[in-house]
Amino acid sequence: MLSACSSTPSTFPGQLPNQGVMVTDVSSSRAFHDDDVKVPVGARVVKYAADSGLDAYPVKALLAMPCGAVSGFVAVNSLSVSSFNGGGANSDVEVLAAQLSGWTWNGDPSTRYYARDPGGDADLQVLVTGSGKACDVYLTANQPLRRAGRAVPGHLPDAVLVTGLLTEGEDRCL
Repeated sequence: MLSACSSTPSTFPGQLPNQGVMVTDVSSSRAFHDDDVKVPVGARVVKYAADSGLDAYPVKALLAMPCGAVSGFVAVNSLSVSSFNGGGANSDVEVLAAQLSGWTWNGDPSTRYYARDPGGDADLQVLVTGSGKACDVYLTANQPLRRAGRAVPGHLPDAVLVTGLLTEGEDRCL
């Protein structure tokens, strides 16, 4: 694998294969720090992708953690219960769960959705599956779109993630 800014191979533990314009160029710990995602002790990063060169700095991850740690994870990350779409048009985090593990909405009450209120450092969607001892936590985060030196609040359209547009004068390889 090649990083976006060099010709040398770059892999990080748990990194998903680079796809399209999204090229993982930072470690999971760096990406979580930059998007203000706090991962509890005892959680393990199973898979992730993060591209700091894209305008929205998208982060996608699958964490494995004890189900007992989920409530603390929700609280420390300022998440609120969310309904997302549950069987309608799929949210970013539902698409991620389907891609990584074949998850599909089946009305299972142990599936929980959370989101960080828009307007913070980064939009964050979380889907939790499992009960008992082990839970899978899927998350997607996007920083607010930076255009002309100002942030645009709200959900980032998928087109920005697909095209990887840069703001005028922005260097992808800072």
